[in-house]
Amino acid sequence: MKIENKVKIRDIAKIAGVSPMTVSRALNNKPDISEETKRKILKIVKELKYYPNIFGRGLVKQKSHIIGIIGPSQGITYDNPYFAGIMRGIEAVCIEKSYDFLIKIYSHDYEKLDYLKLYYESKVDGVILIAPDINHPELKEIIEKKLPYIIVGTKVDNMNISYIDSENKESMLKGVEEIVKKGHKKIAFIKGPENQTDAIERYQGFLLAMKKYKIEINKNWIFSGNFLYESGIEACRKILKLKDKPTAVVCANDLMAFGFINEAIKSGYKIPEDFSVIGFDCVPWVKFSHPLLSTIKQPLEEMGKKAAELLFEKMEKSEFKERAVVFPCNIEKGETISKPRT
Repeated sequence: MKIENKVKIRDIAKIAGVSPMTVSRALNNKPDISEETKRKILKIVKELKYYPNIFGRGLVKQKSHIIGIIGPSQGITYDNPYFAGIMRGIEAVCIEKSYDFLIKIYSHDYEKLDYLKLYYESKVDGVILIAPDINHPELKEIIEKKLPYIIVGTKVDNMNISYIDSENKESMLKGVEEIVKKGHKKIAFIKGPENQTDAIERYQGFLLAMKKYKIEINKNWIFSGNFLYESGIEACRKILKLKDKPTAVVCANDLMAFGFINEAIKSGYKIPEDFSVIGFDCVPWVKFSHPLLSTIKQPLEEMGKKAAELLFEKMEKSEFKERAVVFPCNIEKGETISKPRT
């Protein structure tokens, strides 16, 4: 692959009012340059979309036998069971292909050029983006430059982009039905990040279920969340302060469900006697939960594996047909759903 890079280091140096050597030091993260100067230079680099030409004079990019894994700053660690589940699938394919991987955090900081910098410095041959914000400027640059990447955990509509995801909306509708069938009409919902398509679709599935069964939505029972354990705790504390409490709580993911359940039990309430609860993902931690969490199972490992397989196909073939792969989900019945108290 060849690149066109009309911007030169001397152009950046002229705009920044420094020497080309200083620009080079900033690009290579050398210590003998002030943070203020480095930040100024990297801001200009970002704006001009400059990347070091590692191809030399028309040479083909050499393979590094490394793929990049990029995800949001919140959650992309092995402590997050969602991420860990996807990574098991990616690792299996990397081992089969004799590839290593490099994990990077998705950021808006000018100091972090993320995938584009990784790619142009020949550190990775391709990348898997986990649950990205599709409006992030970095992602838009990746799309424009047609670099090898695959998205997993985010649905991308109206764009010719390959992605791996699950049936969020339909699956959440079925999950809410499990609660409705037990006789619940006072149902709360803890949402995920508002800029993430999976979270949006799960909330839409909740709304569809409530409409289907003609159940009134109480705005006081809809809570913002961020897919993290702590937001489940926060939502529980708000619910416990309400005079008119819901009898069931639908959570947009398992971590928030764990947070809600543990805080409720800590406050003297019983699950499912006082609150029925359902999560989403079926992360590995579910099997250790007590009571056993009822949840909607995403095939996380299979999703990670498919994402890696498509990435290698994209890297290896001169012609690649972009496609979407959407996995079905299943209801995993646990011990956290029962009839409401009368």
